Amino acid sequence: MDDDKGSGEPSIRRSKRLEDRSRIPSEDSSDKRGKKRKISNTSSPEHQSKYKLRKFLRSTSPSFPSTSRAGSTLGNVNKSLSSDPSQSTASPRSATSPSRSSTLKAEPDAGSSAGPSAMSTTNPTESSDDNMNNPEDDIARLQNLLEARGVPPHVLTSFGSRMHLFLNRSSSTMSHAQQLLGKLQSKQETQQLDACVELCQMLVMGNEETLAGFPVRQSVPLLINLLSAEDNMHLMLQACRALTYIMESLPRSTSYVVEAVPHLLLKLKSIQCMDVAEQALAALDMLSKKHAKSILHSGGLSACLCFIDFFSLNAQRSALNITANCCQVVTSNDGHLFMESIPVLISKLNTQDKKLLESCCLTFSRLVEQLKSSPAMLMELCKDGLITNLQQLLLVGSASVMTTNVFTMVLRILSTVFRYCTSLTTEFIKQDASGTIRSLLVGNKTPVEIGLTLTLLHRSSNELFEILCLCAELLPQLPKYGVFSVDNLISGNDEEKHRQWFYRDTSREGEPWQSFSKAENKIITASCDSGESDVVLAMKVNSNVAADFTLDLSTMKMENEETGEMYDITSSRKKTFIPELLHSTSKEKEKEDCRLTLLNDEPALYDELCQTMLLLLFEVYRSSATPNVRYKCLHCLLRIIYHSRPDSIKSIAELLPLSSTVAGMLTSQDSRLVIYGLQLSEILMKKQPVVFAVYFKREGVMHAVKKILAESSSMPGRSNIESVSITSSSTVSEKIRSFVGSPPRSAIVLPPIVSEQRSNFENEMRTTRARAKEATKSGEAGSSAPESSDSSYSKRFESVWRKRRKPTTLKKKPNKHKLGSCPSPPSALSPSPPSKDDLQQWVRHQADKFCQKYLSEETEQTSSPTVLDILSNAVNQLSSITDTRDSETPLKQIKSLLLDTSRDPDRDVTVTSSADASVGGTLSSFELLHAGLIETLLKFLTPQPSDRETDVLQRIIKLLEVFVFNSKNEFEPTPYSALFNKVQQCLSQIEHFPVKVNDGLGESLSKVSSTYQIKCLFRKHPDNSSSSIRQWGSGTVKVDPLAYVQALEKYLLSRGYCRNDEDEDAESSEVSEEEDRIVSRQQPSPTRHRLTLTINNHPLPYNMTMYQAIKKYGTHTRLDDEAHPASHSAVWHNIHTIVYKAYECTDRVRSSAVKMVDEEPPPSSLLEKLSLTSPMVLDSYKGIKVIQLLHILHTISHEWCLLLKTDDYNNPILKPSLLVNQQIAAKVERQLQDPLVIMTSEYPKWFVPLPYYTPFLFPFHIRLELLHATAFDRDRALQRIVDTHPELSAGSEGRTGVRLDKDKRCVDRDSVFAQGRGIMTELAASTSLLEVYYVGEVGTGLGPTLEFYTLLSHAFQQSSLGMWRENGSYTANGKTYVSAPNGFYPRAVSQADSPELSKLCDDFTYLGRVLGKALIDNRILDITFSEPFYRWLLGTHEKMGLAAIRDIDEVLHSSLKQVEIFALKKEAVFKQEDLTAERKESLIAQITDDNGATLEDLCLDFVLPGTDIELTAGGQNVPLTIDNVEEYLCAVVNYTLREGVRKQMEALRYGFSLVMPLSNLQLFYANEMSQLLCGTGGGNWTEEELSTTLQPDHGYTASSSAVKHLIQVMTEFGPKEQRAFLKFVTGCPRLPVGGFKSLHPRLTVVKKSVDGPPDSYLPSVMTCVNYLKLPDYTCPQSLRSKLLVAISEGQNSFHLS
Repeated sequence: MDDDKGSGEPSIRRSKRLEDRSRIPSEDSSDKRGKKRKISNTSSPEHQSKYKLRKFLRSTSPSFPSTSRAGSTLGNVNKSLSSDPSQSTASPRSATSPSRSSTLKAEPDAGSSAGPSAMSTTNPTESSDDNMNNPEDDIARLQNLLEARGVPPHVLTSFGSRMHLFLNRSSSTMSHAQQLLGKLQSKQETQQLDACVELCQMLVMGNEETLAGFPVRQSVPLLINLLSAEDNMHLMLQACRALTYIMESLPRSTSYVVEAVPHLLLKLKSIQCMDVAEQALAALDMLSKKHAKSILHSGGLSACLCFIDFFSLNAQRSALNITANCCQVVTSNDGHLFMESIPVLISKLNTQDKKLLESCCLTFSRLVEQLKSSPAMLMELCKDGLITNLQQLLLVGSASVMTTNVFTMVLRILSTVFRYCTSLTTEFIKQDASGTIRSLLVGNKTPVEIGLTLTLLHRSSNELFEILCLCAELLPQLPKYGVFSVDNLISGNDEEKHRQWFYRDTSREGEPWQSFSKAENKIITASCDSGESDVVLAMKVNSNVAADFTLDLSTMKMENEETGEMYDITSSRKKTFIPELLHSTSKEKEKEDCRLTLLNDEPALYDELCQTMLLLLFEVYRSSATPNVRYKCLHCLLRIIYHSRPDSIKSIAELLPLSSTVAGMLTSQDSRLVIYGLQLSEILMKKQPVVFAVYFKREGVMHAVKKILAESSSMPGRSNIESVSITSSSTVSEKIRSFVGSPPRSAIVLPPIVSEQRSNFENEMRTTRARAKEATKSGEAGSSAPESSDSSYSKRFESVWRKRRKPTTLKKKPNKHKLGSCPSPPSALSPSPPSKDDLQQWVRHQADKFCQKYLSEETEQTSSPTVLDILSNAVNQLSSITDTRDSETPLKQIKSLLLDTSRDPDRDVTVTSSADASVGGTLSSFELLHAGLIETLLKFLTPQPSDRETDVLQRIIKLLEVFVFNSKNEFEPTPYSALFNKVQQCLSQIEHFPVKVNDGLGESLSKVSSTYQIKCLFRKHPDNSSSSIRQWGSGTVKVDPLAYVQALEKYLLSRGYCRNDEDEDAESSEVSEEEDRIVSRQQPSPTRHRLTLTINNHPLPYNMTMYQAIKKYGTHTRLDDEAHPASHSAVWHNIHTIVYKAYECTDRVRSSAVKMVDEEPPPSSLLEKLSLTSPMVLDSYKGIKVIQLLHILHTISHEWCLLLKTDDYNNPILKPSLLVNQQIAAKVERQLQDPLVIMTSEYPKWFVPLPYYTPFLFPFHIRLELLHATAFDRDRALQRIVDTHPELSAGSEGRTGVRLDKDKRCVDRDSVFAQGRGIMTELAASTSLLEVYYVGEVGTGLGPTLEFYTLLSHAFQQSSLGMWRENGSYTANGKTYVSAPNGFYPRAVSQADSPELSKLCDDFTYLGRVLGKALIDNRILDITFSEPFYRWLLGTHEKMGLAAIRDIDEVLHSSLKQVEIFALKKEAVFKQEDLTAERKESLIAQITDDNGATLEDLCLDFVLPGTDIELTAGGQNVPLTIDNVEEYLCAVVNYTLREGVRKQMEALRYGFSLVMPLSNLQLFYANEMSQLLCGTGGGNWTEEELSTTLQPDHGYTASSSAVKHLIQVMTEFGPKEQRAFLKFVTGCPRLPVGGFKSLHPRLTVVKKSVDGPPDSYLPSVMTCVNYLKLPDYTCPQSLRSKLLVAISEGQNSFHLS
């Protein structure tokens, strides 16, 4: 800190520390001590007895001394005996005698709710004996009260001594405080300073219990006076600290300390001592949580931010926290209080501190939210470049500071500003808004090219939603009438559907209402609806530590169980279904939308923005499964299309498959999607009726609309809906009134409807009534139900609009509620949400209108056959054939329809009439489904009961001849790919796989764990007479839903409910010290059980989680298996009784393990795969036939080479890019992001079977996440979620964190292979995480463990083991290693029992354990196996042929190919039907190779090449001839690939199965297994990849020269240097799948502080967290040389750096 920053700056200096400051704990240490002391008090039985006793006395005696807790009753104490609140507040420590109490001065405690005006002044110098009660009198009075209540006199004996101690301690505290107050009033500064120091010590070590009755009101004025001692910096500092410590120890004292706000701000405006200023910031930070308005109106913002750059980092954080809290209460009239501070806040957006940036963004977020009703104020707020700085923050913000919370907050700021101030929106659009959107979704500003596959950045659902909100606000608004009138009913669905609950502190008048979180709202609402009167929530209120709060729904009160603080609660419904009415009352609302002006003035700029957004929106819609994200995508799409010109619609139709997308929406089960589909249909038909009339018909849009109308007409119970809908105008008026709501003490006047809108609406209704009248006269449909429905619909909506026409005053009705009911909200009437019937009626009405307008008989009748007719005819022919040769004609006809691209129904826009497209054009999904092609092909390609064994193979060959080979018999897979792609589109259009999504949960695992707890009550079994089993004597216990049943048994044993001499010293490590809560999630360990636990007489397996046990055996109504676990309110709210008794061993109790995937081996032959039916659980889902056909087509694509006997088994027909179904893959990915579903294993029924049945539908990374989530234990699954989604772990603390047991082992580097064998044998069945450290080295953790697997991988490659087929060797470190360029494969040996074979099998079993342990622990092996090796591991080895030899031995493969030439020539001779048998034999005997040599000239016999293993009996004496050439080839291939390695590979599979089931690997293919087990290696490191994945921190930023130099050097590394660098930094020379972005933790570069020139020092690493400590080198050359030296010298050792 410089002493002088300029002539204009005040003198800033730091005061000298007090000599005795060491006696005063620092702020941080005091906070820790206070919390520790508080926890120990609140968790002790003594505290519980005191708390209950004081609550009882407060409810029975008005004169008993009050503690710092808020008043509440205990049990069923009669509330009529409680004292008058005013009396207890005025004299909380009054004596028993009335005359004495009238003479005593009032001395309130910190918990008093009365303000300063209600208190009288007390002389602190009075004798403490006059102000304190005699403890003996208190005990006597308590004895009398208990006896008056009928309590036996001996009850007080057990805790009488504790009461004496408690009362004496309170008396001594008060006496000591009064003495200190006297010293504070002294005229001597030394005495005042000593008193302040001693007061700080007392406050630091105290809490609300020990400081009961502390005279806060008398202390604060004295300390404020000391703050004015300008000449004594030490005294000011201690006084300021004392004020801070008062608020820390006594949180409710802020109502008195708030008087010090002007004095504290004065210390910031004129800084004389930096320590005093920073301490003043700490005090203001605490005050701002409840008294932000006082700070704001005292000029607090400018004072806190004036010299912010001079403060320390913690002080700057406090200053911004104060600013953020003050901005929460600003109004549009407070501009003079904060506008001058905006430039300072904008400058802080460039900070590299995470907390500073978050507080700064929170400040702007609250400002924008408070000022959104005033566009002028928003313009003033943004005039200094706020929008530009926020835009730059989104684009170039460092990942180390740009957290998910900050990212979404910035987006929310922009979208809010653009929504309420459209003039700023147009400026943003002109500043390359298109590039910004592309960067946010794709990662770069490069224009999106049509036809290229887009790869979206990984974004959470919250981030995507906020990005889409920003996109929506860049576009003009949609109207509120016509087809969009339904938006008035559904607009609230984007927010919260449930009742909103609020709370506020009862001790402060005028305190604003605070809202509960979404998850808490759901719990409270569910409890209220079920009639429960009490709810217990774990919440953080005015504290960073969660505490239990009890909500009494009968009295509408909430109490903190630890502190006794009382809060009022109330409820409302947050929804507003006609938002334009609410916004229309704003006087400052802009009269015109500037976005529309931009659209008209600069159409080219608008078209560029729309084109970019359209491509990105469709990609997000296709790859997302979160409902709100999909809704927002469609909302943006509606805005674009509605405001686009008709000619632009043609361009949109060329870019995107609009018609098929609309058809899929109309067939959805989601009513929101159906509504959006009808709106899009109406707009598109209005814009381009001729074009989309053809598209809609062929893509099934018209059919879907007619189906909606038909289903609604035949819907059961429709008459009841109509009877409800035919209501009087007053009833409808009340319903609309409830939608809008009204605030208290004011009225909302509904403005008259715009005449044009009303005219359009009335014309529409008039037309509908006329049609209904004509239909009634003509007697159509034979029933009046449809007409009456239309009439009721028109009457209802007409009455609504008629009511809106006249100004209506909504008045609030008085509050009346009973037990379990909910009162009216403080700010709005409780509205009624739109019913499902309302939406269904709108859908039916719109569908009817659409049909009548666009589906006339003239447009439906065509004179020529349609594509559907031609396809149906071909399908009928194919289904009726009896001879395979007859199938060629219909197959070719289907092929021609697939490949005719002249008129693509979703691409071609050149048609001019519906008749032009009646014939021709590619097949649409609707036509393909409607013609029955799926069922016909499925029957054609699968074995039928009447088929012979070769019939289905002949049909498949015929399909390949037509769709894979052209007329010249050349390989042409395009038709086959087109067929597969169309079937994929059918699946996307008709599938409706449900996803259990609960967006109200929040994104934090800590929130999930703290919110969802199971309440259990233990009971001893009535028939258990054992004396060792005690009866349960406590109340309910909260149980973590992931806690195993065995944890409950340990909980009971640790508390002595099953006594045993062996367990006298047993400890309970799974029980929280704060409260009775069972949270152990560790896997059940083998142990001797002593208790059996049952629910409803069902014994509970010990390895079952409590959630599973309650859901399976609990007493509740049947739970919906497809619903989200959070919706199972009976599990979370009911109290579940668990009965315990002496242990009884039963098979039912031993295990509850359920195999999710069968252990049966996978099918090996083609016929077995074609006959493989889908899992039974999938049969109930729509689209299962399409999935089965996709499975068959994919199987044929992979097996076609075997069927046609070609040598291209690694050349499938279908390319990998065509296989993935993005829509279903997005659903699986979204489901994997829900922590509660993963924690409870409550997946949808299709979630696991479908990926195992059709893994090709899902990309590799999703299947990998699925494996981690479902195949391993839950702790590993949760750890994987935390690693891949760090935002979910935000706020996790203590019991909410993931607990993985670690098994640490010490290994000698010289005997890694031998010691590893013992470790793997011991830990094969253990769920513990292996952690390794080395003899003589201090390093431990992730890095040494990864290096252990690397060393183990190298040891397995030693030539001396004889495990592998050798293609060469090399020597390193004195050892010889096998060289296998194409990957390792076992050496073929004789399978006869021998010591050599036994040793090999042991080594391969060891290797199998290593593979399994590495996979389950998420470790990487540095070894490359061949693809045939993985085929053995997956069980698909039986189908390998000669082509597989090439992957293990290219030399042998070349030799066998030469022999195969003779076999092929021999086969060609046999195929010549015009030759006689003698002629054929003569020609065969003359067969030679290209050099003229015969087969006998090769001098080969039936011995495996390179060995002495005979391929047949006496093989050495059986020469290879032209007659047995086929047998020789088959024997060599079979023994090399299968028979010669069978026992070794079976041993490998056995070792792997000891760790995890082999069936879990069926999610992957052989060519993917290398990535799964061995990660990725090699490849070039690009600057773009490194700059986005490398994280600078702790002294470095992305713009630092050292970071840029490091990236430059890393891009120049070769393969060997890359491996060395990775091993140096991470411990493993390979990267996981996905490269650097998949490293967990991320590769972080931090600045290494050195004392001299940085070029003289070497870098160092922390492999456990992937930290590279890099000095700030002067040039890239110096960095490279020093880094290579460190890499070479730092290998094979882990020491402290």
